[in-house]
Amino acid sequence: EHALLATNWVSCGASCNSHEIVQVFELRDGRPVVVQQISFDSDARGTGANFDDNSQTLTITGRSNEESPHCCPKSLDVVTYRWARQQFVQSSYRREVVPDS
Repeated sequence: EHALLATNWVSCGASCNSHEIVQVFELRDGRPVVVQQISFDSDARGTGANFDDNSQTLTITGRSNEESPHCCPKSLDVVTYRWARQQFVQSSYRREVVPDS
């Protein structure tokens, strides 16, 4: 059996940054062990991780690594993963415009 955990980390100095980490755990000898980790920039409106239990897919929406200023992200990367036995495997990718506020 596996467990999926998504956490958000915010770090601040002169400005703040937000990153999300999605981890897959499995039990080994009765202890949880991280077997896969996906991290992404969540410093934009519309970011996050969503797991659909019925289709066994994980969709991650993260801020694109493009040249927009820190304050004003322009686009998001939407990556879909499918569960393949013991890990998530990327099945699709698209880029979207950051939603209006």
